[in-house]
Amino acid sequence: MPKRKSVGQHEQTKASSEHSKPSVLAGQAAARGITETELVEDYLSSLKVHGETVEESVGKEFQPWLRRFTEVLASNESRTRAWQELTAKCDAPLLLINLYLFAYTQVAQQSEKKTAADVFKDSCRFLKEELDRLIQRYSTLHKDTSDLFADAKLKPLFLLSDERRALFRQPLNFMGLVLNELKTMRNWAEKMGSFKTEANDLYLYSMARRIREATGEYHFSEITTLVEAALAAHGGIDEETLDHKTLERRVQRFIKRMNVRRKEPSPGERH
Repeated sequence: MPKRKSVGQHEQTKASSEHSKPSVLAGQAAARGITETELVEDYLSSLKVHGETVEESVGKEFQPWLRRFTEVLASNESRTRAWQELTAKCDAPLLLINLYLFAYTQVAQQSEKKTAADVFKDSCRFLKEELDRLIQRYSTLHKDTSDLFADAKLKPLFLLSDERRALFRQPLNFMGLVLNELKTMRNWAEKMGSFKTEANDLYLYSMARRIREATGEYHFSEITTLVEAALAAHGGIDEETLDHKTLERRVQRFIKRMNVRRKEPSPGERH
């Protein structure tokens, strides 16, 4: 059963358990020449541009949810067993926060609060829209420049000189490369911000990946059981109605969309 700790205590537990491991955030911060704390503060500040997020209110809303989640687990033997089986090897605080965020997004569909995953998706949509306009302007500039350099009046400048011919060719080559890179970025942003995908499957994928790394299997049946309990704790369904195959397919789609590189078998091969 999960112990009723505050979010702060969960973070302390996580920090203590990972004390001997290299910190990914620390490496990213060092590469930017800042501290890990500064990196986190900068990230949280960037979220505020998009409005209030669920993560901001976790400090006061997580604890009541955790109490309800504990009660839901205690009232059902299969849910208790699923929790005990997974947390025997998995990081319980990380599992809890992913359950909390994923279940929150399924219950509070009309909530004005966004999750960090929603913000990521919104940022991608904004990037795609801005790049559409920028690419149009850049394409026009590239064409106009190409037409200018092809003008017969300019031929005397480079016709008898390979050096000057290269001088004219280089700007067009660079502009073509930049235009292709912008189009690549635009296509990526369109894919990441697609309305056909669920941004908050990030939390489901994160759960499945961590469980796979800790146990060697995805345990989709147990994940589904705990998601049902998490939903009930948020005031959603309170009965076993989810199909673990549905969650499995959502993870598969997320991996495909994000092009997540992995060495482990796909969810369809082991669960």
